[in-house]
Amino acid sequence: MRNRQPGQPSRTWLAFVQGDFEMPITLAFGIYGLASLIFADFLTPPSVMGTGLWTLIVIWHITMALGLMASFGRIFEQERLELSGLGCLAFSCLFYLGAAWATVGPASFGLTVLLLGVVIGCTVRGAVIRKSIKGQKLVMHVVEELRHNGHGDSL
Repeated sequence: MRNRQPGQPSRTWLAFVQGDFEMPITLAFGIYGLASLIFADFLTPPSVMGTGLWTLIVIWHITMALGLMASFGRIFEQERLELSGLGCLAFSCLFYLGAAWATVGPASFGLTVLLLGVVIGCTVRGAVIRKSIKGQKLVMHVVEELRHNGHGDSL
């Protein structure tokens, strides 16, 4: 964790300014998932309740709430936490999409577009994070090779 220097903006503010898609969407869906987990009787969408399986409904609640990990990962600059949160959010949106399509059918077109947009956004951001993690591993490997070959003085 880096300490904030005088005159620098906070990590939360930077996360909101730099993460134009991610922060509002993950917070909104994550808080909704958390609230629906706590108040499941009246906040669970009818299409999710229509699945009829208690286990699937609880899995949807938990994965939607775990979407908050993406926000915390973004704020605290923990890429793996952010990636996990995005994966949970994408899974819960795909589950909701499938449940809505199965219960409502083509009448859920607007919801389908919204949820597919969130899933695509999570997938694209997740791909960027994965490339960043791979790049960091590559740099660490190159540094270790240089140190191993006797070039450690200049590093």
